[in-house]
Amino acid sequence: MYVKIGSSGDDVRSVQQRLNHYGFHVVEDGEFGTNTYNAVLEFQASRNLTVDGIVGDATWSALLADDSDENPDWDWSLARVAYLDGLREAHGLGITGVGKFPLAMSEEDVRKVVQVLKDAVLQYGRREVPRGSNGGPELAEIVDAGGDGRPPSAYWLYWKVADKDLLKTMPAWCCIFVSWAVRKGLSTLAGRLLDWSETPFGKWFGGCSSHLEPWAEERGTFVTPEAYPEGIVPGMAFTLGPDWVDPQADNPRAAAHTGFVLEVYDDGYFQTIEGNAGDKVNTYRRKISSVRKFIWWW
Repeated sequence: MYVKIGSSGDDVRSVQQRLNHYGFHVVEDGEFGTNTYNAVLEFQASRNLTVDGIVGDATWSALLADDSDENPDWDWSLARVAYLDGLREAHGLGITGVGKFPLAMSEEDVRKVVQVLKDAVLQYGRREVPRGSNGGPELAEIVDAGGDGRPPSAYWLYWKVADKDLLKTMPAWCCIFVSWAVRKGLSTLAGRLLDWSETPFGKWFGGCSSHLEPWAEERGTFVTPEAYPEGIVPGMAFTLGPDWVDPQADNPRAAAHTGFVLEVYDDGYFQTIEGNAGDKVNTYRRKISSVRKFIWWW
C-alpha cells in the first residue's frame, strides 16, 4: 500500500492522523498535498528512512509503530554525551584550519563546543505541553528563562514587545534553543549563569533570519554547504529556509529553522540536535545540501 503526493482517501487520512500523533501538524482532509508531503519528508528524515515523500512499507511501519512505552530519551542522551566526551579527548571535530574552512579551533574552543552540545543533547525529548503551544513546564527553562512556560513570555519581555496579541503567545523557539544552549554550556564552564550580554551573540537570540544569520554575516563566521566535508563540524548552528523539509526545494530567501550540527557523516548527511522540531527537542539526520548556512559561534 503506497500513498504519495496526489493520492486521496482514507489511507491518506490515516497517514495524516499518524503524522499529527508524532507532532507534525497537518490537516486531516484525506488529500496528499504539499503540506502532507513535506511532513512525510520530515518524518522520514527523523526516522532515518529513505527521504522520498512516498509512504511505502517502511514508512507505514514507522508511522504505525506504538511508541507509547518508548522512552529512549535518556539512553540516547547519555550515548551522545559519551560520544562528545570522546571528541573532546581526541581534540577531534575534523578541524584542520585549511581548505574551505577558515578557522582552526583551540582546545578552549573545543571545550566550549562540546559543553554546549552536551547541555543541548541532555534536553532531548523535552516537549511542548500542550502540543503546538511553544511552551509548557518541560520547556520552561529553555523558552521562558525559568518561568512557567506560559505567556507572557520572558523572551517577549526581554525584547520589550508591546504587541498585546504577541504577549498572549509563546514565540517559536528553534533559535531560542540555540541561544539558550550556548548560554547554558558557557555558564556551565564558568560556574555561574552568564548574562545574555556575556554570550557570543551578545543578546537573547530568537530569530533565524532576524538575529542569527545577520550576526554571522556581519562577522563572516559561516560557510555554505559547498564547504562539505572538511568545513562542516559539530557545534555549528545550521539554518534552513521556509520549505526546509523539501530536499528538492529551491534555496529560499529567508531562514525559518535552526539547530546544531551534532555529527557529520561521509554520505552527505549530518545528525542534529534542535528545538521546536516536532514540538520538542529532537534529533534528525539531515542532508548537507538542504542547509542555507553553517554558522560557528565560538
